[in-house]
Amino acid sequence: SLHRPKAVKVDPVKGDKTIEANKMEFHTKKDTIYLYEDVVVVSNDPKKGPTIGKGEKGKILTKENVAELENNAVIDSPEAILYADKVIYNMDTKKARATGDKVRVDYKKK
Repeated sequence: SLHRPKAVKVDPVKGDKTIEANKMEFHTKKDTIYLYEDVVVVSNDPKKGPTIGKGEKGKILTKENVAELENNAVIDSPEAILYADKVIYNMDTKKARATGDKVRVDYKKK
């Protein structure tokens, strides 16, 4: 079987974000990173813990610090797990917006 290593990008300034995908395209004029196949975005909050976003494709709007994940998107935060067709996650405010026909939130017990 053919093994394809993932492309990985780590935030060079804060070191609090990791982006993984089988394929990444950087568009510097649009300040956007396009992500394809097995996308994983990790945003770590030192006080609350990591929030992990997954999807089959997505993009990072680098100036806004926003991740848009699509196709069976999941956001797993310390408070809840969010499932949706598409999730827009602001990595600064730690807020997520879900859209699509299949949206579900499972809150975690404290």
